[in-house]
Amino acid sequence: MNCERIQELILTDYLDDQLNPDQKNHIDQHLAQCPVCLDFTAAARKTVVEPFLHSKELEPSSSVWSGIKESILAQEERTNVFVSWWKKNQSLALPRPAMAFAGALVFVFLVGGLNHFKHSAQKATNNEYWESLAETPMALSFNDGDGFETTVEQYFL
Repeated sequence: MNCERIQELILTDYLDDQLNPDQKNHIDQHLAQCPVCLDFTAAARKTVVEPFLHSKELEPSSSVWSGIKESILAQEERTNVFVSWWKKNQSLALPRPAMAFAGALVFVFLVGGLNHFKHSAQKATNNEYWESLAETPMALSFNDGDGFETTVEQYFL
């Protein structure tokens, strides 16, 4: 481990004795070889740990404790309301595979319906186009009897 990681562990877990034995041994070995981290440990212990060693615990007043208890009970009540509602209405819940299948089925029908609507609209537009061509007198042109009587046939030949 590098010094930066060692110093992070010293501040977070080493000074509080919260490391497993292997990690503690590893850091102790590093401290035996690294004077920079050893000085860092001494400074951290002096500024972070020692000021709180001889301080006495403060007891919050009864009004503070009652406020905390009320807050916890209110939170539990809100949670319990949701849990009880969920248990009452759990019969509405479907298993996940069934829900996934139903969602996929709805998606397929929506896409199919939209696709059908699109083709119906396009088909209607095409029919109107061909009907307008058939009604237009300019679409037919009679010529010298070469067998091609419409303008369309002449265009493609």
